[in-house]
Amino acid sequence: MPIDDVHFSIYVINLEDERQRLNTIRDFLRKVRLTPFNVIEAVNGHSLDPHTLVTLYDERSAIDRVGRRHTLGEIGCALSHRKAYGNLVSSEAPWSLILEDDAWLSEETRQVLENADRWLSGVHPRILLLTPLKTFLGKSARPLDNGHDMVDVLQAQSTVGYAINRAAASALISTNAPIRLMADDWVAYRRFSKLDIKGVDPWLICQSDTSSGLEGERSLSRIRKQRTFRYRLNKLRDNIGIKLISWLWWKPFYDLRKH
Repeated sequence: MPIDDVHFSIYVINLEDERQRLNTIRDFLRKVRLTPFNVIEAVNGHSLDPHTLVTLYDERSAIDRVGRRHTLGEIGCALSHRKAYGNLVSSEAPWSLILEDDAWLSEETRQVLENADRWLSGVHPRILLLTPLKTFLGKSARPLDNGHDMVDVLQAQSTVGYAINRAAASALISTNAPIRLMADDWVAYRRFSKLDIKGVDPWLICQSDTSSGLEGERSLSRIRKQRTFRYRLNKLRDNIGIKLISWLWWKPFYDLRKH
C-alpha cells in the first residue's frame, strides 16, 4: 500500500521555549518524507502549581513503582504524551506516530510504518516501539521489509519515537490518570493495560545528541530512593522473576537479544 494511502497522524511534542528543536525536527521530517505533522505543546512540569500537581500526580503510587518521587520533568513528560493520546482518540486517525522534538529518524522509517499499517490499524491496543530495545525475542521476528523485523518486546525504555493506535491510546489515558507511571514505563503499561507491544529490529529512531534535562533530573532523583514495601515487592518480581525466566526460558529457547 503506498504511503499516501496510509492514513495516520504525526505528533511532535515540543516545549514552547524550545522552538529551535522544533525547526530542526521539521527539517528532518521533511527529508524523510514524514509530513505534515501536528505540534503538541509539551507540559512544563516546573510550571505546575502545587494544587494542580496534587490533582494530576499520584505520588504514593509512583513511589511504590520506582522507589522515588517522579521529577517535575518526568511528570510533565507523562502529561505531554497523555495529551498526544487524547488528540489521537479525538481524531479520526487509526494510529499515530509520536515523536519527541530531539528525535533522530532513519530514512527507512517511512517504509516500515507503511508496512506496519495493517497491524497498527487493528482494534486491539497496539504499540510499535521504533527506538532501541533493552531485550526482545529474536525468534518472534516477522519481516516488515527487506531489512527490518517486528519483534516481541520484553523490556524497553524510551518515548522518543513510537507508533500507537487508538485503542492503546485510550487504554493509556485511563491507566495513567492521575500520573503514576513514567511515560516510558512500557513494562508496567503492558501489565496494567493489556497492551500488545512490539518493537522494530534494527531500531529506526533514537535521541539526537541534544542534551536532555530530563535525564539529569532523573540522575539526581535516583539518589533519593524511598524503598516502600510495595516497591521492594516490585523489584523482587522484576529482578528475580523476570530475569530468571529470561535466562532459563527466553534466552535458550527464544533467542533473547538486546540492542
